[in-house]
Amino acid sequence: MVIGVSAKRRIRELAVQQDINVGLSEALNAFLEEGVLGCDWETFRDDCTSLGVTGGEYYAKRMLLELGLSEKEADDLLGQNLLKVKELDPASYVADPFVSRLGKAHLQRGTYSLSSQVFQPLEGFLLTDVESGSAKENYATRTTLGYFSKGYHFPILTKGKRIWMSGSPYEIETMRAPLGKAHGRVLTLGLGLGYFACSALFKDGVTSVTAVENAPEVIEIFKQVIEPHMGLTKELEIVQSDAFDYLEAHGAEYDYIFADLWHDEIDGLPMYTHLLQIARKNGLSLDFWIEPTILTYLRECTIQTLSLMADGEKPLAVDGPVVAALYRYLQDSKIEDGKSVDDLLTDEALRRIASEIRP
Repeated sequence: MVIGVSAKRRIRELAVQQDINVGLSEALNAFLEEGVLGCDWETFRDDCTSLGVTGGEYYAKRMLLELGLSEKEADDLLGQNLLKVKELDPASYVADPFVSRLGKAHLQRGTYSLSSQVFQPLEGFLLTDVESGSAKENYATRTTLGYFSKGYHFPILTKGKRIWMSGSPYEIETMRAPLGKAHGRVLTLGLGLGYFACSALFKDGVTSVTAVENAPEVIEIFKQVIEPHMGLTKELEIVQSDAFDYLEAHGAEYDYIFADLWHDEIDGLPMYTHLLQIARKNGLSLDFWIEPTILTYLRECTIQTLSLMADGEKPLAVDGPVVAALYRYLQDSKIEDGKSVDDLLTDEALRRIASEIRP
């Protein structure tokens, strides 16, 4: 690989910002493991009033201070808009058609379990996709958290001890854009709780939904407990099949296709790349759950790979399969200047790369 002097300089600038991104992400993950600020609601409300700030502003600042940042470090991060926190109204989520109809249903089938969970007052949680800023901002990542002033119950589907799907605000918010685009005959890859499938059928302009799910326990839970609560008036077909095989064979039969097969961006990236390859081969258009977060993760891996190349190093096992795949993909490239680096990191370029690698 040939990397020019100005390209190396640009890569090192991005590596500095990436260290900031990773540090903030690790700190937020540590907080979310515990999840609750070190004060009660009354103290929180009184502090907001005395300081003349919104709940979200106070929450973000206090959280960073509790994580061990200095006043200046916290103000610098907040001044760059790298972190936002929003106080949410439970009523807007309780009124969601799927959540309100399902209630607090429970059922166990094999390793899968349908139950409910509660966010306690002031418990923080991820609210929207983690997204990258612009090239001018060195792709600084932006994270939005939410919290409630009182408890909020929501349904969850777990596989073992891992939450596989839920009716949390995060799930609802990250489904808004694809649900807004769903029309005609809809195909969804992955059933889960059935949130996307049912919510799409509640829409005008959607005539039918086919949901492809490989786990018979998930299908049984949906049919026995969830579907009877939904009051569906339009056709919902559930197909037990491998999603990739079904997409290859039947994708062209649908007007809109949505994929939600993963738990997060890390386990999702290999499936995302596979789906893009099937879509390109068959001339299909797909939307993907948490695609902005997946692209942010792929961008971080690409910057890590370029940093190794700029230093004349090869990836080690600890760097992971994504970096190894990117190294193989980029090793014969010629990157002459900073613009060439940024051209590799656009969403469009990353989608192209994703459609050509197999991590």
